[in-house]
Formats: sequence, C-alpha cells, structure tokens
Amino acid sequence: MADFNWNGQAAWTLRTGKNVLACNWPLTPTNCSQMSNPNAQFAKCSCQNCNGHIEFDAEQVGEAVTCPHCGLETKLFVPAIPLGARAEAKRGVSPLGIAALVLGILSCLFCWIPLLGLFALPIAFIGVLLAVGGVLMASINKKTGFAFPIGGGIVCVLAASIALVITGGFSFAWERGKRTNQQPETSAAVREPAANTHEPTPATPESANVTRAPSTAVREPVGAEWSRARTVRQGDIRVAVNSVHIGRVNHLDVLGEIQSTREEFLTIDLAVANLSPTKKINFQTWRGATLAVGGAPANLADNHGNNYKRITMTPNARRNPSPDEVSIYPQNEHRDLVVFELPVENIQWLRLELPASNFGGSGMLRFEIPMSNVLAAWKAVRVARAEREAFWATSPTMAERMRVQGAYHRKVDAAEARLAIVETNLYAIPQ
Repeated sequence: MADFNWNGQAAWTLRTGKNVLACNWPLTPTNCSQMSNPNAQFAKCSCQNCNGHIEFDAEQVGEAVTCPHCGLETKLFVPAIPLGARAEAKRGVSPLGIAALVLGILSCLFCWIPLLGLFALPIAFIGVLLAVGGVLMASINKKTGFAFPIGGGIVCVLAASIALVITGGFSFAWERGKRTNQQPETSAAVREPAANTHEPTPATPESANVTRAPSTAVREPVGAEWSRARTVRQGDIRVAVNSVHIGRVNHLDVLGEIQSTREEFLTIDLAVANLSPTKKINFQTWRGATLAVGGAPANLADNHGNNYKRITMTPNARRNPSPDEVSIYPQNEHRDLVVFELPVENIQWLRLELPASNFGGSGMLRFEIPMSNVLAAWKAVRVARAEREAFWATSPTMAERMRVQGAYHRKVDAAEARLAIVETNLYAIPQ
C-alpha cells in the first residue's frame, strides 16, 4: 500500500512499506531520495501455495499479492504462532521415572554394607528396568519427561556398582586373611609326610635368649596348606607347638587365685619367638580373650570334621599365668596356652588354625598335630585309674590295701608319665 502526501507546493512524499520516497518538482531522478520509514511494522507469513516466507507491512494484512518465490497469488495474513517459533507441549512427570528414582535411593541405603549390599542388586536392577521403560514412554508418546527416568537409572546403576565394589573388596580381603601364609622350618629334614614318620634331629638355636623346643622339622611339599612340622615362620616370627596336654588345667579365677578345673581339657602349648634383632612385636593371645581388642581366636578340628570349642580361661603354667596381651622383645619368645574341650577317641590328627594378625602378620598359620600316640597313652591312663577306683570300691581289707594298692598307684603313675612323654614329644615318636 502506498501513502502519497503533497504539501501544496513543489514537494511530495510517497510511503511504501518500510521505505519513504521524498521528491521535489519537477519529478526527475535527481530530485528524489529514498529513506527508511521508522514507523513501519512488519509481519511474516507463509505462501499458501509454496509455503515460502513473505515479509510485508502489517497494514497489508488481507491483501492478495504475488508470491516472490512461486509467482502465484497468495493472501497475506498474520499467523497465530510466529514463524520460527517451535510449539512444544508441556511434558508431565514420568511415574516410571519416579519409581526408578525411589528404588535407586532405597538401594543406596544398603549398598555401603558389605555382603548385605548384595540385597541392593535386585532392587537396583528393577529400578533400571523401570528407568528404561520411562525413557521409552517419553520418547514414544511425548507426554512425560526424561529427567526422572534418566536420574533414577543413574542412581540405580551407581548403587549397584558400589555394592559390587564394596562386597567384592570385602570378600577378597576375607579370603586373603584366611589364606595360609607360612614357611616351614628347614633346619632339619625328615621323611615326606606320606611316610607319616618323624625322625629326630638336633635343633640349632637361633639366639641365646630364645629357648627352642626339642623338635624336628618336616620337609613340606610345595604349597602345603597344613604344616606337619613343629615350627613354622612368617617373616621374623616363629611359632612352635611345644606340646599338648590332656588333663586338669590350673587357671586364675576372677579373684586372681590359682584354681584347678574338675574336668579334663586339651591344652596346646605354643611358643611365639621374635627373631628380629631390632623390632619388638605386640602379641595378642589366641585364646580369644573377651576383653581384648584386635585379636582373633584359634580354631581346632580333627580328621573326622569335628570342631572343638575353646575354653575361655587364663591358664597358669608353673606359677606363671599366660597374659592376654604382651610385647615380645627382639630375640625373645612368649608361651601362649590355648585350652579346648577334649577330642573324641580314634582320631589321627588335629588341625590347629592360628590367625597371623595376632602378631601383626597376615593370613593364617596352620598346623597338623599328630594325636594317635597321645590318645593311646591317655586311654592307658584312664584304664589304670579305673582299675584303681574299682579296687577301692570293693572296700578292701587293710592287708589287701597294703599288698595291692601300691601296684595300682605305680601303674597309674607309669601311665601318666608315658602320657607326659608323648605329649611333649609329638613329632619325635613315630605315630
């Protein structure tokens, strides 16, 4: 649309769209100049034939013009939504995404706990499935958003990963702590364990202050899980099985007084030697003292699969009680007495498991203790005692007592002496 104005003299103006043409009389090209129209308002619409964009003066709305793109006639109009602006419907909240996020948060509550964190895996797996469903639903119907499904899936995957890492690390550390970590003594050699014989050889003390038990060492096969030698080493620490004893146990009661048990138990005498010339070690008893912190108890089983319970007490050997915690200085040793319930009859060996963490080591020390001779001698003691008790139960006369009781006492003493010898020389007497 053109807007023509004449001022009544020799000048006129012609407004066309965004341009203004100002002319003077006479009308010649030199007397006309083109200027922009600052008051013009423009709009854009699409051609009804080719869909091409047309820019026009807003005052031309409703006029029919020729499309500059296709050359066909089209009608100018103002569209309801301006061209170039994308209309996007508002998306709602995804219920599957919210459920996935809730399951992910629930999984995070358990994933930090070793072993228990495994319960978070199925919960997190369900959450991931819900998150995938939420993403697919948002992509297909475009009515729900992506934020909650993606966020819930990330939280579920993160919780599952943490549970696997923590539980896996804990399992690896546990397995490593239960692994055998020891070196058998090689100062003396005996026959292979398959021969089940032990030949005594002289032992060479490694220090003047360390008392070495009279024993032999067994040549262990490579990678042996259980040592049939009396002594084993881990670094500068040497642990030896001095003896086993079946009988009553002298111990300290709650008042610190020495008492003797009425029942008989199995006592294992262990010697822990510090062979380092400069370092002392802090040792925690293998009895599993209830008031001690950081120590792990010993475990005992036999070749029939029977496990034996530890008896919690503080043994008193030779008026010298065995403390629960002690510092072992360089080139010195400490005796640790561990008490168990009596083993069953007709066993061949006992397996003693000692955690090396009690002296600052790693893994386990494992001994296989021969017991057939000990149990045979113990049975002879019980038979001799039973015969003596049966004699006293007959209410013998004074003459019979003078004539027979000495023989019974000598038989019991001989059996007990034999038991003591066998208990102290476990690895020296062939089984």
